[in-house]
Amino acid sequence: MSYRVQTTSNGHDNGHTYQSARAALKVYNNIRDLYRRLGYTIADAGNGHNCRAELWIKNDMPDRNIEIYAI
Repeated sequence: MSYRVQTTSNGHDNGHTYQSARAALKVYNNIRDLYRRLGYTIADAGNGHNCRAELWIKNDMPDRNIEIYAI
């Protein structure tokens, strides 16, 4: 099974597919830490079957979304 980590900001999608769940989760958590260091606040988070998504917001900046899911 493969895992995709996808970020979306201002209409631009970026993502990468990983063969290891551990590697994908590490990248996902690193991106979360980056958003936090940049002053973003988590506004919404959701879990589904084999997926997780979070919306990060900051005043006067485009919202950022991060997702991790199995493919």
